[in-house]
Amino acid sequence: MKINELKLGLVMGEARERHKRQAEVEALLWAQIESTKKANQQAKNVNTAVTGPDEPGLSKMERKIRLIEAAAKKRKYDVMCIPTGGKKALAADCAAPKGSPLATESQFEGAWREALAQKRVRTRRHDDYGNH
Repeated sequence: MKINELKLGLVMGEARERHKRQAEVEALLWAQIESTKKANQQAKNVNTAVTGPDEPGLSKMERKIRLIEAAAKKRKYDVMCIPTGGKKALAADCAAPKGSPLATESQFEGAWREALAQKRVRTRRHDDYGNH
């Protein structure tokens, strides 16, 4: 009888330990889920803060140009005198938010060229490099 009680006690102790470990793993998983949700919300907030609220009637190109202008403002650049290396930094900033309309280099370059044509952006050494 004593041996069976000891075995039962060991089994119950092991079950409690398993349950405790399972609860710890669940807590860690929930913490990761919450952390991911928070990171996604922050990324969404950053994207919204950079692009601004959606205004009805804006073209995709206008949204892209405004994203470039907002990124320049965030870096405290004068949009008509972007410093050397600033264009590349702006491209990285604009591509960073998940779902950005300027996620690729070609999307950024297209919007940059249009903004340049509209005289809304310019690099400090624009005349040294030509159209870019």
